Amino acid sequence: MPDTFKDILQKLRATNFIKSNKDFDKLLTDIIEYADNDEETAYMLGGLYKLNNFSNRLPKNIDDAIIHYIKNKNLLNFFYSKAHPKFKQSKYIIPFLLFIAFAFVLGGIIQLLNSTVTVGISSRYLVPAVSEGGTKIIFGILLLIGCLLRYRYTKRKQKFLASLISK
Repeated sequence: MPDTFKDILQKLRATNFIKSNKDFDKLLTDIIEYADNDEETAYMLGGLYKLNNFSNRLPKNIDDAIIHYIKNKNLLNFFYSKAHPKFKQSKYIIPFLLFIAFAFVLGGIIQLLNSTVTVGISSRYLVPAVSEGGTKIIFGILLLIGCLLRYRYTKRKQKFLASLISK
């Protein structure tokens, strides 16, 4: 018996029914990608089971493994949507980090415009050294890219959950 929910879902993806049906394969791939824990996986899988008699088309051993795992982990309330998992979504962390990123970029630009830049070769290690504004701009841009990627992931997850639950 597989140890985790993700292992069971990977076995489910390997069945002929899922391989032949691209829509269900996409839904299972998204569940595997967006579910952070067993509660979220059970909740999303419960939404999938409501679609077009999904459970009637599954191989009996995979369906039994899913139901057995859900019962053993006491996830029936999440599976039947009687309880909603607490999705890890912070409203304030992304805007806060975006503000910090813009502050670093702006501070670096101001330092570059004020000509307080020292660029040269370190006499000790013989490597190019950039200090002051350049490093702040680079750090700000990296932080900005990370924030935008996280925001995109969060929006995709919300869109997927809304589409799965509304079906």
